[in-house]
Amino acid sequence: MTNLFLNHFYNSISLESSLDLKDIQEIDSKLGFILPNDYKEIVKVLNGFEGTISNSYIVFWSVNEVIELNEGYGVDDFAPGIFLFGSDGGNQAYGFDVRDDEMRIITIPFIVMDIDDIEICGEDMNEFYQFLLDV
Repeated sequence: MTNLFLNHFYNSISLESSLDLKDIQEIDSKLGFILPNDYKEIVKVLNGFEGTISNSYIVFWSVNEVIELNEGYGVDDFAPGIFLFGSDGGNQAYGFDVRDDEMRIITIPFIVMDIDDIEICGEDMNEFYQFLLDV
């Protein structure tokens, strides 16, 4: 299956930002769960990037900072079971709902972060891409 994020940001790809499989596996082991393969496909090539998709802005945090940022935002305290991977550059965070194996992609407000305020953005990264196109 074609990864729509990689297609969209193809001209932004830099070999300097790419990761090897070992870096990504290290994050999985630190987290205690396995990140979705389509997300890994993106960060392997575009580790820490931002840009626009239609009228939406997306910031993907680098693998090196993603755990630290989740801790800094107190995600485990305010939205247990959510793991953030980026934002819209403003008030909304993007992440995975890791409370079940489906690991849906969600959005949640940064300010007054509450698990009850999540909105499902897609079942996988391509559906999330479509969500960003339609916002």
